[in-house]
Amino acid sequence: MKVYCKACHTALTPDLRYLPYASLTNEEDDRPFLPQGYYWISDGKCFANTGGRVVIHIDDLINTMRHSDPERLQGCCGISGSYGPNRICIQQHEVASEYSDCWMPHAIIFEKNAIYTIDY
Repeated sequence: MKVYCKACHTALTPDLRYLPYASLTNEEDDRPFLPQGYYWISDGKCFANTGGRVVIHIDDLINTMRHSDPERLQGCCGISGSYGPNRICIQQHEVASEYSDCWMPHAIIFEKNAIYTIDY
């Protein structure tokens, strides 16, 4: 599967494979939530209010940058993801939230209505 910005059709990930088992996710603080090269559909348990959204490893996000609004980038040692979408595509569309603070697992979680996916 590959993720694209719905507004401008920019690719936001390389080809990714579905992570087949929940046991392969990692809820340890300050660690990647899932292995690089995979995606997961959030059940909302680890990251509150994200059920049904596509989750990826931070290093699998491409053609994006951090939001220009510093309020969106708050956190302790990283970005908490608690203040609205904080990642934008190269055409400036809000597409995802980075969760990279020290007190949580690290991941990118896409906004449901900002993306579309194509399965390969």
